[in-house]
Order: sequence, then C-alpha cells, then structure tokens
Amino acid sequence: MELLALNLARLHPLLVHLPIGILLLVAVMEGLQRWQKHEAYRSAIRLGLILGTLGAVLSIATGWALGNEGGYGKELLYQHRWFGVGVAVASVFALIGHMEATSWLKRIYPYMLILLVLGISWTGHLGGGLTHGTDYLFSQPQRTERVADLKGAEVFPVVIQPILDQKCVSCHKESKSKGDLLLTNLEAFQAGGKTGSLIDADSSTNSLLWERIHLPMNHDDHMPPEGKPQLTRGEMAILSWWIEEGACTDCTVGDVPNREGVDAWLDAYRAGEGEGVDLPVPADRKIARLESRGIRVLQYAEDSPWISVDMARKETIDNKDLRALRALKEHIRDLDASFSGLTDRQAAQLANFPNLLRLFLQGTQVSDEGVSSLSKLEHLETLNLYATEITAQSLPVLAGIPSLRKLYLWQTDVPSDLVAEVQEDHPGLSINQAAATDSIFGRAALNPPVLAAESILIQDAVTVRLKSNLEGVRAYYTLDGSDPDTTDAVFPDSLVLSESAILKVFQTKAGWDPSPIVTREYLKGGIPIAQATLQAEPSGKYQGQGAKSLMDYEKGTISFTDGEWLGFEGKHMTVRLDLGAKQQVSSVSVSALSAPGSWIFYPKGLRVRGDAASIAQETWPSVDQEIANAEMQFFTLSFDPVETRYLDLEVISPLRNPDWHANPGGKSWIFIDEVLVN
Repeated sequence: MELLALNLARLHPLLVHLPIGILLLVAVMEGLQRWQKHEAYRSAIRLGLILGTLGAVLSIATGWALGNEGGYGKELLYQHRWFGVGVAVASVFALIGHMEATSWLKRIYPYMLILLVLGISWTGHLGGGLTHGTDYLFSQPQRTERVADLKGAEVFPVVIQPILDQKCVSCHKESKSKGDLLLTNLEAFQAGGKTGSLIDADSSTNSLLWERIHLPMNHDDHMPPEGKPQLTRGEMAILSWWIEEGACTDCTVGDVPNREGVDAWLDAYRAGEGEGVDLPVPADRKIARLESRGIRVLQYAEDSPWISVDMARKETIDNKDLRALRALKEHIRDLDASFSGLTDRQAAQLANFPNLLRLFLQGTQVSDEGVSSLSKLEHLETLNLYATEITAQSLPVLAGIPSLRKLYLWQTDVPSDLVAEVQEDHPGLSINQAAATDSIFGRAALNPPVLAAESILIQDAVTVRLKSNLEGVRAYYTLDGSDPDTTDAVFPDSLVLSESAILKVFQTKAGWDPSPIVTREYLKGGIPIAQATLQAEPSGKYQGQGAKSLMDYEKGTISFTDGEWLGFEGKHMTVRLDLGAKQQVSSVSVSALSAPGSWIFYPKGLRVRGDAASIAQETWPSVDQEIANAEMQFFTLSFDPVETRYLDLEVISPLRNPDWHANPGGKSWIFIDEVLVN
C-alpha cells in the first residue's frame, strides 16, 4: 500500500541528476573524440544521448507535477520549467543529429551540444535558486548578531530571527515558501502560513511552532525536516523559553522573565569587547585536545566563538592542561575550576583570558597571591572564591575590577566590616558572604557514584565497577533495595552479580558531604526464550533486530535511535514467546523507554496468556509527566507459578498523547527492547 501511495512528483530531485550527468559526459566524450580524431566513443555517445533524453523527459514530467504542489516563487518556477523543456528539446535534436538522420541536424549537432551544456547549467542554476534561494551562489553563511547590551536587545531580531535564518528560512522564503509560510522577517512570521498562526496566544505550548520543533525526528511534520540541519540544544532551549514566556515580538531580552535556564545559551548573542567581537568559531581540534584532557567544553551555538569550560573537581591540573586552555583563551566565557587542584601560579595565568565573564574558583588552593593577577580581567562579571584562603588584602584588588558585579566570599578570612565598607563604595558590586547554596556555589557534596557494567541484564553473571576521579573515596552498598549507610558493606574493586538485585550505592570522603544514593536494578532472565514472534511489526524505522531484540540481552540506551529499540506508534505490542518446552513461570519483565518530548511514553500495562488461558494482567500508573528528558525502566508482572511453553504478551500502549502533552491526542509511541522470563 505504501508503494501505491508513492508521490511520483517527489522523484524529481532523484531523476533530474541522471540526465545532467549523462549529457555532460556525452559532451566531454564528443570533445575528446574530435580532439583525438577517432570515433572510439561513438556508441557510448549515442547510448548516452538516448538515456539522457529519456531522463530529461521524465525529469520534466515529475518536475512539472512537483511545481504544482506550490511553495515556490512563480517567476523563477516558470523560467526553470521552460528552460528544462528547452534542454529536453535540445537533447532530442542532438540525438537525431548524432544519428545523422538529416543533413542539417548533422551540421548543427556540435552547436546543439554546446547549447545543451549551457542550457543544463542555467536550468540547474534556476533549480538551485528554487531550492536554496536566488542568492545561494554568493550569499555568505548567516552569522549571529552580537550586541554589547544583551538585556536591552530586542528578542526577536537579535535572538529569534537568527535561529530562523539558519534553520528555517531555506524552506520558508520568497523563492520557496513551503506551506505558504515566510520566516524572513517579523511581519511574515506573524502572518503565519496556510495552517494558521505559529503562536497560540492563549496556550503557548499548543503553538504550532512549539509542536513542530518537538515532534519526533521521523514525523512528517517535524521541523526542521529530517535531512536538514537540526536545532541545537541551545537553539531548542531558547525557542522553547521564548514561546513559553509569551513569544513577545516587541520586547527586550531583559523584559522576558525566567532566563535562568537559558542564560548561558543567550550569552552567544552578547559581544565582548576588543578582540572578542570578531573571533572565529573555535577550532574543533583545539576543543578535542582540551576534552582529551578530561576537561568538558560546551559551545554556546554553532557559529558562536564563545565556549564554557568545566574542569571542576579535577584533582591535578598540569602544564598540558594549561596549554590546551591557553589555545582557546580568547573563546572562554565561563571557566569552572571549583574544588580542583588549581594553584596560585596557575590561577595567575587566567588573567590572560581576555573575555572571561564568569570564573568559579571555590574550594581551590587559590590565595591572595593568585587573586592579585585577576584584576587584569576587564570583562569579569562573576567571581566565586568561597572556601579559599584569600584575606582582606584581596578585597580592594577585586573591587577595583570595573566590570565585576557578583563576588562570593563565604568561608574566607575577609572581615565582614571591610566588606560593608567596600560595598558602600561600590554599590554596583554585590558581595555575598552568606552560607553556601547549591545554586550559588555548586555542590559541596560528592558527585553521585558512577557505576560501570557491561549490561544491566544478567545471563550468567555481571561485573559492576565503581569509577571515581577522587582519591580517598569510600562507597557503601546494599542489594535488597534498602538505602545504604556506613554500616553496610564497602563496595569492592569489582562486584559480581549472578542474581537479580536492586543495587544502591553512595560515596563518602573526609571533608566532603556524602554523595546522593544511586540506584541500579540488575535483572536475570532465568528462563531462556527459544523463539519470539511479533504479532504486529514495529513502526517506521524503529524495527531494531525484529523479535530478536526482545531476547538478545543487548540493552538499548536512552537514545531511541540506537537500533536496539522496537517502536510502535499508536498500537500495542503483541509477541508470542516460545520457551522450547513447558517451564514453570512466575514473572515477566519488560524494558521500556519514556521520552515525552519525542511522544514516547511508558506502557500502561501488560497482559500475559499461557498455553491454555489468561495468566495475569496489570495496569501501571503513568509517571511520564514528571520525566523531563529520557528514562528507561523495567516493568515486572509477577503471578502464581504456572506450567506453560508459550507466553502471549500484550504490552499496552497509551495509544494517544495525554492532555498535558504539547500535542494532546496525537498518536503516541511505546519503545520496548528486552523481555525477561523467570
């Protein structure tokens, strides 16, 4: 049925390149033949002219139909169509001339080939104009406008329009207005397209723009469409923030509330001074070099010169680390070295990072000696020195930085009365000596334990190891699902699990707050599945390895495109499991994924049937609304032991998006990747 529904007009981009290549090759072979004064290519030239002419005619037919779908500039489309017809006519005349059917066509045959090459070139140029815009040959890549006063900048022209220019305008401009939608300026944006306005004033998250950018990648209406450059994390965050806050078109950045979640992304639109303004995008090799040192790098936007560097809790910082940092010193906007081994001598080198805005040195060995050099940072706005060894000596130096707006000094030897005096003399500087909070200083607690295992599925046994970059860390664990404390077992170098377990682990270290508890469930499939047969095929391209994906002990990741998941759109999953012989069965576990932003939800329940009758069924409460990103979970249905060889499972899908979703009522997905029987 899908083949019957094929839109032949959409074959035009595929077909049109065939005659272009063949006919241009014909011209080359004809030129070589005449230059070398032989006819070795004659048969190939004739075949090329036949195939090229046929391809040209098919291209005209499909292209004409494609143009009728609309969305293209009328004048440009008119020219492209008739020049295409001209190319086809010229190729027919060239073929007849090559066959020497008439003497006059034989005489003008060489000129027809020249005309053919010129016609192909110009027609191709017009086609490129339809697809990419008439200025596509000479236009420069769109660059984000940067402004010194970001809070005073108008949101739409400075922040939103550049995103539309880079990711949307290629399909929504004068020469190619898909859906009768133009996104080249504010007036066109407000006018909307044939499906209506892009923004719903009454419910921002029901807006068409919100819906289209949050649809799954494979959905026909996802924007930008699959194959086009996609929105970056930052661009998605900014558009979502702007829409959620009312999508104002005449406000400034400072007027829009709740910027905390997008401040770092918005910083890509703020210009530095001096050499920071005209910086190129940082070289990938330099970023890769820094990341190879275990230092995390975040680029604010695709074409932004600014990066954020995170080397927090890196115990040892050596000369190679600093060389890699210096290679990007002009690009670094934020640098987090909190609770690291940074020394005074190393901190002094940061004074040569001209565009630093925010610097986090809390919990380091930095003292007055290292801080004295930071006065050279002309653009520094935020400096965190919590729990360092600085004294009153440093305060006048820091207060003398004209750009400094926030200074954190909790747990230092700087006296409060001196802080009050400096604060009075520098009203634009906020000096915080209050107790530390997570939002201001970062966590003083240990990070959650990082557990490494080849799988969370147990066939014979699984080895679990704990990774830590800190020395002197001790971890405690339990296997029964209870919360561990320091009276429980110490985590060994490697923990071998041969049975199902709920592993809970936390870390301690002298002078640090304990880490949060991490929970991992490891499941053993006690009864092997001889064969699995799906009663309904998965949807679209999410077919994994077919039914084998349910029994191969290859666990999928939180990325539903990793090839391990079976996806079902708007339908339940039904599968028959053959255990090879009658077995005593008491539970079935199903691994599922939830990613509400991509319309993927946990199943609502499970029905299990044995050889002769229904065994059990259960409904699970929905938890998807609380899931911000993507999560995985095993759902287990336990029942009284039964003897059976076959198990028929029906994993119940919600079928439709819930009322709270951005697109309520749309078809929802379930993603399943493993079934365990015990």
